[in-house]
Amino acid sequence: MCKEFHQSANPFLHSYQYVNQISLQWQPIEGLMLRSDFAHRLTFADQQRFFGPLTKEGTSNYNLPVVQLTDNKTESYVWTNTASYNFTINDDHEFSALLGQEISSSQKKQDYVASRYFPKEISADQAINNMALGTPYSLTSSLSTPDRMASFFGQVSYNYADRYLASFTMRADGSTKFAPGNQWGYFPSISAGWVISEEPFMKDIEWISQLKIRAAYGLSGNNNLSDDMWRYLYTINSSGGPGFGESTEFGEKYYSAAGGSQLPNPEIKWETTTTTNIAADISLFDSRITITPEIYWKKTTDLIYKSDIITSSGYATQMQNIGETSNKGFELTVNGDILRGKDYVLSANFTFGMNKMKVEKLNSTDNIIWDQNDRWKSSFNDYCLKVGDEVGLIYGFVYDGLYGTDEFTYDPNQNFLAVPHPLVFDENGKYVSGTILMGEGTTGSGIFNDSQSGVATLPGKVKFKDLNGDGHITEADRTVIGNTNPKYQGGFGLSGQWKDFDFTANFTYMLDFDINNATAYALSSSSSSSNQFTNVLSKFNNAWRYTRESDMENMYKNYYLDKATDEYISMNAGKTLWNPADITNNVTHSYFIEDGSFLRCSDITIGYTLPNKLTSKWGMSKLRFYASCSNLFIITDYSGYDPEVDIQTGLTCGMDYNRYPRSRSFVFGVNMNF
Repeated sequence: MCKEFHQSANPFLHSYQYVNQISLQWQPIEGLMLRSDFAHRLTFADQQRFFGPLTKEGTSNYNLPVVQLTDNKTESYVWTNTASYNFTINDDHEFSALLGQEISSSQKKQDYVASRYFPKEISADQAINNMALGTPYSLTSSLSTPDRMASFFGQVSYNYADRYLASFTMRADGSTKFAPGNQWGYFPSISAGWVISEEPFMKDIEWISQLKIRAAYGLSGNNNLSDDMWRYLYTINSSGGPGFGESTEFGEKYYSAAGGSQLPNPEIKWETTTTTNIAADISLFDSRITITPEIYWKKTTDLIYKSDIITSSGYATQMQNIGETSNKGFELTVNGDILRGKDYVLSANFTFGMNKMKVEKLNSTDNIIWDQNDRWKSSFNDYCLKVGDEVGLIYGFVYDGLYGTDEFTYDPNQNFLAVPHPLVFDENGKYVSGTILMGEGTTGSGIFNDSQSGVATLPGKVKFKDLNGDGHITEADRTVIGNTNPKYQGGFGLSGQWKDFDFTANFTYMLDFDINNATAYALSSSSSSSNQFTNVLSKFNNAWRYTRESDMENMYKNYYLDKATDEYISMNAGKTLWNPADITNNVTHSYFIEDGSFLRCSDITIGYTLPNKLTSKWGMSKLRFYASCSNLFIITDYSGYDPEVDIQTGLTCGMDYNRYPRSRSFVFGVNMNF
């Protein structure tokens, strides 16, 4: 049995975790092993937030401090029971069998309380530790639906003379995330292997230590969705009828679905992935080098996805099983000893992988389904499932610099000095010349909103490429501007030992994939209004401007000033960045799509083991001191904190919006064996 206690803290955040584990093992007869494992976890976390009088939260409450306290509790357990039996017939026929059962449960509870109108000069500690000094205004509590799963599994394996191998596995999983009748999924798998190096005709090839080919075919399930997506949540009827389960004198039940934008779906079921793989295990030169190439094919059916539904239902979306995706890939693993001597060894490993995931089909009515990232919402959906395309493509506009002054004529008698050159089309209606307009009309509505400097199609404004050649920038000019799927990925490492010293160093890499740097976008624009700025990047000190620095006169609209137009054009000569006040809504475009390729030092560990002749005097079999560091450094051209943001996670992956970088940790420890 073990018990773990953990605490991490900053001035306003604490978390505690208790883990208890117990294992029992019994061998009643030879070859039969009975085992039971139970793990229980309790996690407590509290967040204490203080907002001073000058913060946004404080200013909205009469310029007085606000305190918010949140307590979270998560309780979970896993109980696993297995029975395994091994026996041999005639020394060559080895059989093994396994039967098992597992149950798991997890539930979350949250309490929230907030007070406001604290004394203006109060400190954070004083307010947090004495909530009565403020005025209570919010108190909530929530308890999640338990996430429970029951599993039954079994495996039968056969081995003939360490030459021919076969295995069959069957698994049945039941989840509370699905409605009764759809809770159980059944996932069989089969595998086989041939150790060619054990054949008589291979005995004379001494440099091959092992040559084995293997293949497998199997199914696996996914229940990765929120609780209660299937359940009709009953509430008291809005007209004042009886509560859930109660009946009127006529036997009617009054109920309504609980609030929310998603319609429950009792027909939703397990998402299933079928995997086929073929691999080889190769060991050379007395096992100093091992090579494992593998190819695989994956097909996922009954995709669990949030789909749009007709609004007449009263809801906008519903979780459904739709479509099919395929994933094909190749992986290569190489391990070997570079140096090997009496009291030293230096080993290295390398992994390389590439894969491509494609949408094969969707539901019966759609060939494309759009979605949007929850963290940063643009004016258009930026991701989609499209039959024939990869998953994880970013859609948006192609950035084409800024509108130049030579694309306009100037009339000092008008309030708007810059007039776009008129559009000219050929006999087929194709754009020939003129200033390309943002949107359907000359005012630019639909792409960028009005700003303090005028409408979107003006000098210094962001310009996009007119891909369909109609002279207007509309939604039809959106295209694929990024691919969040790494073309290559893997890792490598070194490990070694010299006398009583040891070390390991591991690195990971991903190459040729894109990230939507929405954080940089937010720091390059105003927020919802030309007068609101969260922050602005320093490079915008040299951005397009509309006012004269000497007297802050607005040169853009001053038609009554002499030579205002000339000065307006002159002071913006060579400017390559827009004025942040011009961008008041979110539009995904290629300027903020960056290559996320990186090389990361995942971990480094150095250790020293005291000589056995010394530790044996202390009653120890081993005493080792070590120091390790995780995420020591990263090499990348990405301008954000960390390029590894939701990579290959969900449909709307590769979005970097206020994502915290991975933490760097240093550990010093001691291993003692008695």
